[in-house]
Amino acid sequence: MTVPEVYFDSRTLDSIRTGYRSDTLPTRTVTVKTGQKALFDKKTGEILGNIPQKIFYNVYGVDVPTEISPPVVSLGEGGMARQNVVVTYTILPEGASPAGYVAASAHIDLFSVDSTGEDSWEDFLVGNATTGRGTAQWTKGKVFDPKKKYFVQTVLNRGSDAEIRGERVPLPTLLADLDIDSDNNAGWKPDGTHNLPKRDTLEDQIEDQVGRPGKVLKANLVDTDGDKVPGYADGIDINGQEGDGASEPFYPLMFELGGSVFDPAQATVRFQYAGSNPAGVEKVVSADETVSYTLAPGALRLWIKDGQFSRKVADIAQGGDYVVPEKAYPLSWFEPVAGPKGWTLFVEGVRGVTGAEEKRITLTVDPDGEGPLAAVEGDLVLVTSIFAGLVPDYNHDRVIDEEDRARAAQGDTFYFWINDDDDEGETGGDDIPLSVVSSQESRRDCDNFRIDGVRDLIDFFPVALDIKTLLGIFQPNVYEYRLKAATENLKVVFPELTTETVENYLIDVETARTVALKQTFPVPQDKWPTNGAYNIAARQGLSTMLATASTQDAPSVVLLEGVKSGLASLVLEVFDPDGNKVFTTSLNLSLGNVERMFRHVNLINVATNEDTPPQHLSEWGEPDRLGEPLNCPDDKCLNTDGKEFVFVHGYNVDGQQARGWQAEMFKRLFLSGLKSRFWGVTWYGSETQRETPLGSLTFNFHINVRNALHSAPALRAFLNENMEGPTSIAAHSLGNLLVSSALIDPEKDSLTAPISNVFMIDAAVPLEAFTGELEGGGDPNYSGGDALYTGGDDPAVYTAANPMAHPDWYGYAKKLGANEWYKHFIEDVAVGGDKDQRQFLTFKNRFANLIGANFYNFFSSGEEVLDTHIGNPGLFDIATNGPGRYAWALQEKLKGRMVNGMVLGSPYGGWEFVDDYTITTSSGTITYLNKSMPKDKANQLMPYDLKIRPFFNLGWASPLPEPGGSDWAEAKHDQLLAEAIPAMTLPVGGPGGKRMNDAIFDTNVIDMQARFTNTNGWPEERGGISKIKWLHSDLREVSYLYIFDLFNQLSK
Repeated sequence: MTVPEVYFDSRTLDSIRTGYRSDTLPTRTVTVKTGQKALFDKKTGEILGNIPQKIFYNVYGVDVPTEISPPVVSLGEGGMARQNVVVTYTILPEGASPAGYVAASAHIDLFSVDSTGEDSWEDFLVGNATTGRGTAQWTKGKVFDPKKKYFVQTVLNRGSDAEIRGERVPLPTLLADLDIDSDNNAGWKPDGTHNLPKRDTLEDQIEDQVGRPGKVLKANLVDTDGDKVPGYADGIDINGQEGDGASEPFYPLMFELGGSVFDPAQATVRFQYAGSNPAGVEKVVSADETVSYTLAPGALRLWIKDGQFSRKVADIAQGGDYVVPEKAYPLSWFEPVAGPKGWTLFVEGVRGVTGAEEKRITLTVDPDGEGPLAAVEGDLVLVTSIFAGLVPDYNHDRVIDEEDRARAAQGDTFYFWINDDDDEGETGGDDIPLSVVSSQESRRDCDNFRIDGVRDLIDFFPVALDIKTLLGIFQPNVYEYRLKAATENLKVVFPELTTETVENYLIDVETARTVALKQTFPVPQDKWPTNGAYNIAARQGLSTMLATASTQDAPSVVLLEGVKSGLASLVLEVFDPDGNKVFTTSLNLSLGNVERMFRHVNLINVATNEDTPPQHLSEWGEPDRLGEPLNCPDDKCLNTDGKEFVFVHGYNVDGQQARGWQAEMFKRLFLSGLKSRFWGVTWYGSETQRETPLGSLTFNFHINVRNALHSAPALRAFLNENMEGPTSIAAHSLGNLLVSSALIDPEKDSLTAPISNVFMIDAAVPLEAFTGELEGGGDPNYSGGDALYTGGDDPAVYTAANPMAHPDWYGYAKKLGANEWYKHFIEDVAVGGDKDQRQFLTFKNRFANLIGANFYNFFSSGEEVLDTHIGNPGLFDIATNGPGRYAWALQEKLKGRMVNGMVLGSPYGGWEFVDDYTITTSSGTITYLNKSMPKDKANQLMPYDLKIRPFFNLGWASPLPEPGGSDWAEAKHDQLLAEAIPAMTLPVGGPGGKRMNDAIFDTNVIDMQARFTNTNGWPEERGGISKIKWLHSDLREVSYLYIFDLFNQLSK
């Protein structure tokens, strides 16, 4: 043989490795015996022949059986093995040498065969044993191409003459990859559907990690198509809810199959998940016809159709669209969702998950169906279905509860008004909605960046951020939360309230005063900038609230202020550190002028006899709005119970001021839970109104009394035509005369409207209109007046026992007075046979014939306008006692005593004596000049004489006692009642009103000052809690904070 000249080292008995002259050794041809080495002596260069010759050999029959574990290698994303792949080989014969075979080395070779049959070496492993049993493994994550077939082969003594190769053993692979947007950053398509998962390495790493949420999805509760059916019960062929566009899009779930043992014609797949059978949805109709839907157990559903399409609830095996949990399906059933990269299903969450098991969706594949291979649990993804929402007070009862949460979940629109009036402090503001002007000139509260006192708080609405679960998933110190409003239609306040304290900003004095000092921040279209003190404060407010919300049980609440009209949404978005949006939820809002939330009728033209229709922003008031309000649909906004609520303003209120009264009454009732359709009635109660340094004053009360009486038939006709259900009417001040006349005037056309309640508030109507011969009224502030007037020693004469009697008439018989003149005609018949109309010139018993409605008298013991006046009346009473004090009593006691009728009293009738009076005696006639008739003579006058020659001054009403006086009285009836006939009782709404229950009202007589003022405070500008007095217009002027309980009662 020819060998290189390698020298032998006799000391080591081995070859010498160094010291050669060149890298290329000379060669020689030599003859050696079996087992000898061809080595040369370094000195002599001769071949060494003394190496022993090997004569005996151990000969082995070697086998290397090889096994694979697991029997089928499950592959995931990118063909990565889900487990360690262990190759076990056994070198036979086993045991120690010489009985067992000991190999020089052991390796495991990996081969692949592609679809063309080409064989390729891929990889190798080094075995851990060269004798007996050994193993080698590819660790989890080893990549295999699912399109290839793989084989393993054990190799012993690689590269030697004794190299041994075992049989090639198949390495079965099965790709079963399940993917969803586990890192929650796939985003949305322009049409609102969800992008497919990215299916990258990071997503695959976290999709099944314990402690992670996986895909976070909103439970499908939203009523997408507005049919009052939650998404989970809509768009499916049960209860008649099939049809496209009835549900929000679902979340794509992709699965891909492959591998060497996968047989698409025979394979079956199963999905293990907490399924809620859609066929189990039940429609429940309660006794009051309220409709609700119940779910079958479970939190998720898998479909072969996306949510915006109509779906069949049957199993896909029966031609439906629902994938039943734990059921084995051949792949042919998934043909509709097959794609080039696998199959796409759609996940629907129907309720929040409550445990770890409910989060799991597991794919199990039987690669050959009924063949010998066992089913393999393939991929697992986690899905967390949650409710995370922005929840307003839908039923506006100052509580945010589960009912509101359910409505927010189903995407109901919340309706509210924009803050376009000008409130100030605790009692300031006229509440008239203002038009949009430049921000520099605007007085609208929404155009500034503050809360305009506690009176302004009624124009803010609370929204709970019900996101504690979300905060636990996306920690606010890692993820960015953004509040957004696409049209910048909102401003936000961070009031440090929760759902447990949400109403306190409206009813708790300390809380309200604290919140009223807060700043308002415009809700941005995207996010608040990071620079500028104002933006930093906004960001800090949100950050602080989120940090608090993540640790407390009750959701935090923000207050929102409407700035622009229109449909828009408040949006909460969550972004990961890379700027990817991972979650979004929203609240549908409809904002508008408050007058677009209630109905309105204008009766001003009835009194003015004008044909010109009302003009917007004029003193003649707004046009009628009789249809359903644009920004407050009866069912969706008010959840109306079929009832009606009508509000009628009082005296000294023109067409624009009426807007303020109606707007504020609606707001206060709305926030007290009103469910009735609200109607504002405008009437002409401001004739002769002028602007003065003290504000708008209407000088002639009497002409507006006449207007009230004259408008009553029109109000009655309006009620008859428009009231569809049980109707409550609330009236203020002189508005009660209009309402009473419309409802129960015995001489008018019949009332057909279903009136159920009448709320008389600060009623400027004499008690006698309801109580007949009752006099005085029992003013507790008047000496001896806490009992009803009984007439004293002589009930037939005027005395100081009745504060409504003019002192100049004390001692005169009542039959002489204008208030008693009607009695002289009670039995009379006018020409033509009808009743003499002069018998109706009185307010006594005018409204005594009460209909079946519940009447309530809300009076105030602290009244100033309706307060009891003692003694002689005069203008100095107003000058010395403040604006409005005693106004009602003075206009009654000054009837007939004024030079003209422009201020307070009138120049005829009433308490003015006739100038001259002639009587006939047996000796002739006697004329008493200049009111000189003695009382005793006057008191002897007979009714017949008084009928034709009244003892009071008739003035321009001189036709009254004449033969045609009945017709004249009928024609001038309202004017005469207003100007010439004085009341002999205190007003219903003043301090004397408490006695009304003794006559007819039983217990429905309520002192607002005692019953409805907030025991925790009273406006500081009124002197605070130590000086509580409910004044005439406090129903509107004093902040809702202090009198909310009255509106609670009215709304109930």
